[in-house]
Order: sequence, then structure tokens, then C-alpha cells
Amino acid sequence: MKTAWPKVLVATVLLAGCASGTPDGHRTSAGGPEPTPGSTLFRDRLVVGVLNDGPGFSVGSKDPTGFEIELAKDIAADLNLKIVYRSLDSKDRDDLLKDGTVQLVIAIYSITDERRADGIDFAGPYLQTPQAFLVRDGDKKIKTVKDLADKGVCTVAETTGAPVDVGEKEKNAVKTSSNECVRLLMSNSVDAVFDDQAALYGFEDAHPGKVKVVLPGTIGKEQYYGVGLKAGQNSDCERIKESIRKFLKSRWRSVFRDYLPVAAHAYRGGDTAIGDFENVFKGRESDLDDKSCKDA
Repeated sequence: MKTAWPKVLVATVLLAGCASGTPDGHRTSAGGPEPTPGSTLFRDRLVVGVLNDGPGFSVGSKDPTGFEIELAKDIAADLNLKIVYRSLDSKDRDDLLKDGTVQLVIAIYSITDERRADGIDFAGPYLQTPQAFLVRDGDKKIKTVKDLADKGVCTVAETTGAPVDVGEKEKNAVKTSSNECVRLLMSNSVDAVFDDQAALYGFEDAHPGKVKVVLPGTIGKEQYYGVGLKAGQNSDCERIKESIRKFLKSRWRSVFRDYLPVAAHAYRGGDTAIGDFENVFKGRESDLDDKSCKDA
């Protein structure tokens, strides 16, 4: 004689066997993190603000690809959520988080005290980088910062590279995106672009034989890229931090090498004092614990 299972039990068994997917093909089993009361993150989807014009990091609007997209996929899979990408400009990152348009920003977003004071929290860093200059590939005159004294330098507004004080002020330019600066460089309108070294290597890879990275770490300061979220979500931030920790331990090296090959090639481990690209650019676990989730 067949035994009739209670309907509630049947439903439980069916749910336990289900898996949710993400548009990028990630499959995640049920039994993921339980929703945090009042959280904006653990609902039916995860809206992530990304760049659509950041070579190596995030390129494309419909189906973006890049280092940061791979990180976003891993975070969404860990949270058992469908991921939705929202293209943004660097200048809008803070505002889109604070008004709830996006839940996370993964967009070459440096962890700073100023941003934290303005209502943004961070999990990270997943990548660190010194700052550098991008010049035309054939330019052999710019070997030191002093060589830029009579040149024009382009920087990007609303970023940590904007305050640079170098070059001839009348020739300098401040634009709203790194792409605009690189276009000015390639059209001979400026002589150099100042930005984060890792990001500039993305442009060198995107424009082979046309631009090159020079003077890494000569001015500016080390930048630490974090996943941004609106302040006041500390428990959610801790979960993002643990996803980043897993990414650093498992896929970081291969993803960096795939999407930022010029940067990886530039640091192949020949200089034992510096090491390879992982020593230069990978977020350190000690910094992950020290710099993440400060809005307790």
C-alpha cells in the first residue's frame, strides 16, 4: 500500500531540489544565505552598477565582460541571486547607491574615508594599484615627472586621480571619464593621462601600439578597489566581504591574467623585489579585514 506524503512535506522536498540561476549561466543551489531583515540586497535580484567602457574591468552594456564582471558574477552566485547590470558613469556611483538605484557598485571604485563620510560603505579591496601616467607609445621624452612640467595632462573628475598637480595648467584637462582622456591623448590634444596604473594597463591592452604606461608609483598614492554599497548594511557588507575573500583565494589570479594581460605581462616575477602581478595588484587578506565594512 502506498503511503500518502503530507502536502507540506512534498513542497519541502521539491524546494530542496531546486536551483536558481543567473543570466550569466551561474547555477546556485538552494540553501544559500538567509535574507537579512530590512536588507536591500537579498531579494529576488542583485542590481550592480558597472562601467561599460572600462577596458579589462568592465566593457559592454548588454552582456558586459571583464575582471569586475567576473567578481560580480561570483558575488551574485554566493548570494543565490539573479544579477542585473546597470551601466553608470564614475561621477554617479555615490548617488546611485544612496538613492537605491543600484545595490552594489563594482566600478574601479577606490575605498576612501571621504566616500565613507558621505554615506558609502565598502567591502574590499579585491584589487590594489599605484597610480601612473599613460602616454603615446612613440613618446620617448617623458621619463620622469619633471618631463611633464611643460606638457598637458588629462585627469578624470570625481576620481582619486583628479587632484594631481603636474603639467602646464593651461594645457591640462579634466574630463568625466578615462575614455575621454585617452581620446585626447591619442588625438595629440594632451601629452599624458594620469590615472590608476591597473586601469591604464587596460587601455594599453585596448589600444596596442598606440599608448603605454609610464612612471608607475612616482606620484599619487596606492588605490584600493572595493565593492561599494549604501552605508547602514553592515551584515550584508560582511557577506560581500566573504565572497571577495573566496574570489581572492580561488579565481583572482586566472581572472586577472585573462582580462588584464598587459598588466600581468609587465610583472612576470623577474624582479624579485617586486614579484609578479599578484604581489603588485592583488588585494591582501589583511587589508580585506582592515578596510571592509566600517559602518558598524
